[in-house]
Amino acid sequence: MPQLMEHTNLTKRQIVYDLDKVNYWLVNRNLPSIKYKRMQVIELPNEVTEYISTCKRENKTRNFIFSEEEREIAIYLFLFIRNEVISTAHLTSLLKVSKNTVISDVKKTNELIRPYLVQIAYTRQNGYHLKGTELDKRVLLMNLLMKTTKRPSGISMIRYCLDHAGVILEEYDIRQLLNHIGEKYDLRFVEERQQDFMYFLYCYHLRRRRGKLVYLHKPELTALLQDEMKPVAEELLALLGLDQADSETAFLVIQFLGLSLGNTDENCFSADLLFKICERLVNEFEIRTCIPIKEKYKVASTLYQHLKPAYFRMKYRVPIANPMLAQIEQEHKDLYEIVKDLLL
Repeated sequence: MPQLMEHTNLTKRQIVYDLDKVNYWLVNRNLPSIKYKRMQVIELPNEVTEYISTCKRENKTRNFIFSEEEREIAIYLFLFIRNEVISTAHLTSLLKVSKNTVISDVKKTNELIRPYLVQIAYTRQNGYHLKGTELDKRVLLMNLLMKTTKRPSGISMIRYCLDHAGVILEEYDIRQLLNHIGEKYDLRFVEERQQDFMYFLYCYHLRRRRGKLVYLHKPELTALLQDEMKPVAEELLALLGLDQADSETAFLVIQFLGLSLGNTDENCFSADLLFKICERLVNEFEIRTCIPIKEKYKVASTLYQHLKPAYFRMKYRVPIANPMLAQIEQEHKDLYEIVKDLLL
């Protein structure tokens, strides 16, 4: 495990999550899973090694095979990163389906994305293209990326779409860039979001290179540009080689506020309304459960560090999913209901 962590630059929790997805993929192919819990050495079963070696030889020229749901996601991702006029021929080449299937899939994709106020349109001059505000398009992309990366073949699908669009994917470089920013500014990122954000940055970079900018209302823009995350956003833009547009700086401030855990500086807590709410929640939880809580301030501080980014994610529609939610609700039902009731 330490060698994997060093080689991949991932945390143990991220590796365990990825190994779970790998094992899901293996079991679906009637292959033995990889044993890693409480193991000193993690080894691939011989059957798996042989299977992968065979796949490498056979699949060198094979394209990704999409399910119907994946085709809808792929269409949107491909249109978002497009750098040329996209015709039906482009989409048939991407999806490896007939022209009629592409037309049907575009209609289904429009049904999927309609709640996000984005639409796929077609004209002879512009081909297939997206209609809606740039912010709505990005919010939709983040939602789709979040859902896709949780799928067993999701990462492969994203890579395939980027590759088909002529994008050179250098995951290690982007991960190193985010780690550098995290270390420099003493930020701790929410692990579940960091991978999604990494893939989003590839797509974001392409949009910016095409001159696409978000629009934010002036009062909101002014407030965001005064946030302590502004230097972080400016550095990311510089490292990506992009112009320092105020609206884009503010947009990235939003992303970092939702990506990183709350400020650990206790001197900032007392003046923060959200921290006062956390203190009240801890007190009410103690009363409701009749369980005395030691070190209430510490508990409230920890809660604050998780609720602050959650607040910004909800306010600015930055998606996040907790894969353990159903399990938590089932295994800790009484506690879950108490906390849920406290938050109403």
